[in-house]
Amino acid sequence: RIVGDPVQIAAQYRRMLAETQSEYLEFSRPPYAVDPLDEQLVKQARRRGVSCRLLLQAGALDEQHLRRLEEYSAAGIQIRRAESLPMKLAVFDGRQGMIALLDPVVTRPTWTAVIFDHAGLGEAMKGLFEDHWSRAIPL
Repeated sequence: RIVGDPVQIAAQYRRMLAETQSEYLEFSRPPYAVDPLDEQLVKQARRRGVSCRLLLQAGALDEQHLRRLEEYSAAGIQIRRAESLPMKLAVFDGRQGMIALLDPVVTRPTWTAVIFDHAGLGEAMKGLFEDHWSRAIPL
């Protein structure tokens, strides 16, 4: 399903993260959105025993973002940095996920997300994540 409305994208992301049972993987790249609700959901997932790995695109991070990453690390969330990432990506339990790409057609760039619930696509996106993770450096 393709979603262009930022409110719907955020709602879908939060729902999938809240329902995650075993694994959460994310490509995080600019522009970054620091939302306190999302931060809490990631930490709650980790407290539930969910394995959480976050791969950041290298670049300048503001003080607020650095504090958030320190809190994540202290909570047991694994974080690495990569030189570049091809997209924003979140994979939940290896089956559900979200791929967000900048829409090149509009005058003011906005994110468009593809939301999926498919074992094959989940496996492919997890493979992409693992490939980038293996080449990234710990934060």
